[in-house]
Amino acid sequence: MQYRFLLFLMIVVGLFMPSPLLSQPRPQVFPLHAAEAGNVAGSLISTFGYPSVTVDNSIAAAWDGTLNMEGNFPSIGWIAVQCRNQATNLMVTTTTGAASVMCNISGAQQFRARVSGRTVGTVTATAAIMAGGESGIGAVTLNDTLVDNAPFTDGTSRVFPVGYILDEVAGIVLTENDVAAGRIDSKRAQVFVIEDATTRGTRAAVTAAGLQVDTELPAAAALADAASATPATPTIGNVSLLMNATTLDRQRAVVNGLDSVGTGIAAAGIIGQLDDAATGTVTENQFAPVRISPRRALLVEGVASGTAVASNITQYGGTNLSTGAGAGGAGIPRVTVSNDSSLAANQSVNVSQINGVTPLMGAGVSGTGSHRMSIATDANVVDTELPAAAALADAASAAPTTPTVGAVPLLMNATTADRQRAVVNTLNSTGTGIAAAGIVGQFDDVAPTAITENQFGPVRMSTNRNLYSTLRDAAGNERGANVNANSALLTALDQTTPATTNGITPVPTSNAGAALAQTASGAAESNNVLKASAGNLYSLTVTTGATAGYLMIFNATSAPIDGAVTPAYCAQVPANNTGAFEWAIPARYSTGITAVFSSTGCFTKTATATAAFFGQVN
Repeated sequence: MQYRFLLFLMIVVGLFMPSPLLSQPRPQVFPLHAAEAGNVAGSLISTFGYPSVTVDNSIAAAWDGTLNMEGNFPSIGWIAVQCRNQATNLMVTTTTGAASVMCNISGAQQFRARVSGRTVGTVTATAAIMAGGESGIGAVTLNDTLVDNAPFTDGTSRVFPVGYILDEVAGIVLTENDVAAGRIDSKRAQVFVIEDATTRGTRAAVTAAGLQVDTELPAAAALADAASATPATPTIGNVSLLMNATTLDRQRAVVNGLDSVGTGIAAAGIIGQLDDAATGTVTENQFAPVRISPRRALLVEGVASGTAVASNITQYGGTNLSTGAGAGGAGIPRVTVSNDSSLAANQSVNVSQINGVTPLMGAGVSGTGSHRMSIATDANVVDTELPAAAALADAASAAPTTPTVGAVPLLMNATTADRQRAVVNTLNSTGTGIAAAGIVGQFDDVAPTAITENQFGPVRMSTNRNLYSTLRDAAGNERGANVNANSALLTALDQTTPATTNGITPVPTSNAGAALAQTASGAAESNNVLKASAGNLYSLTVTTGATAGYLMIFNATSAPIDGAVTPAYCAQVPANNTGAFEWAIPARYSTGITAVFSSTGCFTKTATATAAFFGQVN
């Protein structure tokens, strides 16, 4: 009786003591190559349920080959796997010398270290795997994210670098929903596009001349209003307007054939110049101020300042005039005075002809009846007083050193005035000559008009005066940024190499959207449909009873009948034990996810209802 009690006590204590296999798993070490001197695949090891394998190798006799780390995946075959060099912490798929690497083999059925390129020397390599281990490859934990409107602390808050590529040569064109790296130029400046906020594909055009902007000039018909009419549309430029009673008229220019009742002609006083000392000459097609006398009388060519014009008439009525004392004759003008009038001082006389020719009156072309006027050769000419060409060529934004003809805008720079500069290519300035201006945008969210190539238009803004802008992708397409109702900018991460490129690990959260679906057995059973449709398997735990067997996973919505089977995954599980299986990269099942416990395996199914299943799927 005492022996029976002691035996029972040993059994009870054994059941409640932690299992060495579960509490402290030990790695299993397998030889891959032993002083290998050829180009061979080497030993194959089974990796069911193992997320990683550690390969250690040594070389001898100047071995010059390459170890290729490869995994055998269902429906794919042998492919290279990503490994982390334990010494350099770099991601590799091969080694060429003595090294220790940890490789991610999640989902692989077998692993090998294939030798290639060897001509001399030998290599020895071993592989260590451990149940329940972690791949430990490519993970980044965002355990120091900032909440909205939280301050950034220098030296404390974490940042994660984002890389871009220099890609100035046209390559493969992206299609809808493709993911690609952003572009930068050779100076590491990021390349953007500007897109309309509501119409995708409507983007700002950039040419060699710069960014194309819509001018919004009035139509040609609007600009063709009558020269002096009140403008019907806004006009771009400095247009002088003259007040005509109650309306405004545009000022007219002096052109040939100008006929007007005065509309559009500015009232101006005629200004002359007293220039008798050293009058300068005027050449062809030049302009200059006219000259006046000290009494402000307009000077005429051939008449000295302050001198009355002398007129010498040699004939009258076609007959030479007789002057001086003498008898009357044909050359003596006849004067008849009416008997009821008398000649008053400065009596007006109507002369119909001069020197036998009828004078020409009014506007018109010159002819035989036009008076010839000559200016004396010793008369003064009008001085232009225009600045010399060199004076007009002052630096673009320098304060003018001489008077300038024309309207030149001047900008106040502290205590001096600078000439306003024009926008030209390679304009570099500290601000001298550049006018201060406020940027004005248009609130136009109801029906923004489309702008075609080479047009100009006002920029758009929101109701609170925020300027709208869009981004341009690597192919030159404009993409509007997506912002949700919580004012969060939505982005897409480049996951071209899962768990390596921009790999992330979610931070702990109670949000239901971040959790995986849990499945669990209600009692011991032979199978469990984890998901009755396509999905991803993240982890699966099976607990056995007194019967040892095999965990099988099928890409199906129900368990197959007993007999020959081809599972998508298979792993052996001892009796009265628990096997835990996790996939760092979830396994994809296109039809459904069904777990089965069989007493035989892996390719013969004999169902036994002695297991409990617990899984995480999505």
